[in-house]
Amino acid sequence: MAVLARDHDVSWSKDTLRQVTAAVAAGLEQQRLTVQVDQVLRWLVKAQASRGRFRPALVAGRDGIHLPLCGRAPL
Repeated sequence: MAVLARDHDVSWSKDTLRQVTAAVAAGLEQQRLTVQVDQVLRWLVKAQASRGRFRPALVAGRDGIHLPLCGRAPL
């Protein structure tokens, strides 16, 4: 909210900001999956074209935690 006030001279309440972000998210929902798939495909093409000693890996987690395991014995 401070950024809106400082950069755009807009003074919104928390409730208004939440309503606007929810409305924008709802408006973009129909396009979200297509855009996300396209982005992942671009990353995979870029990774496959890269050079180096490691092969690209696509890893997905559900808990929001990224824990690199390279070179470590399994627990």
